[in-house]
Amino acid sequence: MTKKKARLAATLNDYEGAAASRIHFIRADAKPLMQGASPSKTKLKASLLALCEPGWREISPRDVSMLMQSINGSCVTSTDSHLHASRGVVLGMRAVTRAARRAELSALLVAAHSHSSLLLQQLACMADSHGAAVCALPCSSARLGQPFGLLRASAIGLRRDAFPTEHPLVAAASKHRTRFSEEAPLDRAAPHSSETLPDIDAGARRDALKSDLAA
Repeated sequence: MTKKKARLAATLNDYEGAAASRIHFIRADAKPLMQGASPSKTKLKASLLALCEPGWREISPRDVSMLMQSINGSCVTSTDSHLHASRGVVLGMRAVTRAARRAELSALLVAAHSHSSLLLQQLACMADSHGAAVCALPCSSARLGQPFGLLRASAIGLRRDAFPTEHPLVAAASKHRTRFSEEAPLDRAAPHSSETLPDIDAGARRDALKSDLAA
């Protein structure tokens, strides 16, 4: 008894002429499944930042230029054609955050157009609560880091011992400082606080649940 050879499945190449006239099980009105577009991550990020936006104070281009000149003159030291931060100048997010937490800063200069804007907003609120004058320059972190020869500098902290309140740069930062309320931006963004929530005991919750189920 000879074994019957298995026949391979036909492909479109096996047919002659138009494939639509050969394959009858495909519906003429069939359409591809359309999936809804996923939410834009860029728009979602912008919405979250808008909720936490402290509202940086606007500074005129003339005042920005004067502040940058003051930074070049007071915060930068050049030795052997190398640029260094002067005494009392704190650079780096971690170092500035530590100094702000210890209430060691008299002023905080931040780049308002930095990619780390959410972290800067939290840092600015903390520095303001510890008495530092927070001044947001309308520039990028790359522009703020140029005087120090750095690729980027999102924040510049000025220590009180080297930059007292009467220092010209600190006085200029205080003139254009951003004021914050007592509550943090994330607290302001919340629609309700824990103090405003009604005090409902377990029995009232159970009765309300029963009425909802009965309805």
